[in-house]
Amino acid sequence: MRKWIYIDGGAGTPMLRFDGNLRKLDYLKKDIGFFPYLWGETDEVLIIGPGGGIDVLFALIGGSNKVIGVEVNPGIVRVMHKFSKFNGGIYEDYDNVQIVVDEGRRFMRASNDKFDLLYLSLVYTQSAELKGYSFTENYVFTREAFGEYLAHLKPNGRLVIIFHDIYDLTKGFITALKALQESGVKNIQEASSHIIVINGSRNDTIFRPLLVVKKSPFTSQEIKKISKLALKLEFTPLFLPYWKRGEFYAIISKGEESLQGFISYTSARVAPATDNSPFFYQFDKGVPLELKVLLYPISFLLLSMIFWIVIWERKRIKENTRLGTFLAVYFSVLGIGYMLIEVSLIEKSLLFLGYPSLLLSVVLFSLLLSSGLGSLLSERLIGKEISKKIVLVPLGISVIIIFYIPLLSFLFDHFLTMSILLRSLIVMGVVFPVGFLMGIPFPVGLQILRRYSPQHIPIAYAVNGVASVVGSIVVLVIALLFGFTQALLLSAGVYLIAWLPLLYIVPDLSLS
Repeated sequence: MRKWIYIDGGAGTPMLRFDGNLRKLDYLKKDIGFFPYLWGETDEVLIIGPGGGIDVLFALIGGSNKVIGVEVNPGIVRVMHKFSKFNGGIYEDYDNVQIVVDEGRRFMRASNDKFDLLYLSLVYTQSAELKGYSFTENYVFTREAFGEYLAHLKPNGRLVIIFHDIYDLTKGFITALKALQESGVKNIQEASSHIIVINGSRNDTIFRPLLVVKKSPFTSQEIKKISKLALKLEFTPLFLPYWKRGEFYAIISKGEESLQGFISYTSARVAPATDNSPFFYQFDKGVPLELKVLLYPISFLLLSMIFWIVIWERKRIKENTRLGTFLAVYFSVLGIGYMLIEVSLIEKSLLFLGYPSLLLSVVLFSLLLSSGLGSLLSERLIGKEISKKIVLVPLGISVIIIFYIPLLSFLFDHFLTMSILLRSLIVMGVVFPVGFLMGIPFPVGLQILRRYSPQHIPIAYAVNGVASVVGSIVVLVIALLFGFTQALLLSAGVYLIAWLPLLYIVPDLSLS
């Protein structure tokens, strides 16, 4: 008997009834999730995302003496404690089991421990559900994450991942090859000797496939043992070292040449996800249809508004014909640029802070407060006359953003082990300066319109609002295709564009 814990109404993780008698769970030994415990060392195990606890039960059945589970969702841990009588108290009553609420990679970065087994079993129960997560960042399965996993393994330790289907398995397989190369393995063929793939289904359908990456190469004796175990349990090996058959062998048959060719010419996006573009579940090449459906209509609306303002509305702005162009361009780029920076800073800070809900609160609070203060101060800066110095603010934002790119990496790498309070303060310190400056340009533009064309202030709000929606979609497109660092660079360019209309309009209006 089992209960299910559902996250976001879709992703489910099972919680099994357990009375403390491990012998009653012998049926789990036939599960693909237990297969890694049938061979190799399993004394010390780290489980990332233990969810409802079935992975912890695998470790207990396998005789592990030290089991650490790192769960990012505190709600799941609370549910496990609440139903401790049902699940046997595996999260609280076992001396050899430790459950930590944290983001998996942040926990590892702050630890020097090495493990025999590093275990990740995906919580999503149906691959169809993954479509909703294709635009959700996932730093657990990036190329850099695989490298960190390998670094936390003992010399013969193993990284174990259970995927859903052939798509994420293929991407995981290629990511493992690349991570092994970056860890010092000479070439693709040698890297492949560290990997096995076993189908979790007992028929021809590829379902819950198991990927095992060993820090040291598999020996021929190990491969023979694994083959016999798989045959006994009716599992089908999809890839084993020294094999020269199968789809995965074709990927590495000619080394880097065949691997890059497969990545380039296969219809799915199977290149490794990275920390800069952490969309592991995104398999569409180019801009996905779902984003096109959102981006094209709203962009058309924004361009139509700009065209209408520049061609028609500027005729009504008699005081200065340049105000029409200023109104259209200036408020558009402010809306797009603000969203580019906001979303990029949130994503860049996720691994550092570790808790998504806390991160969102810290960044949004800091950004809105600092922008509000900047907006408030702008009234004093403007006064009765708008100084030419005010046009330097968008330029200052661009310079800060370019400076932030190396700064963020330095701060987040060197202060990762600090307390959650200090890390939150660091994120606030990063957000506040740029947020403060980002609060100034919008009221400056309104002040210009208030003096020379007040009837167009509502249009400025409308243009800025539509542009903000465009910006929130554009940042995702850029991150998917290139990365969040490139999205930050684009935001610097966008604010540079905002600087130009001020140079264009302020001298002409003689506002200095």
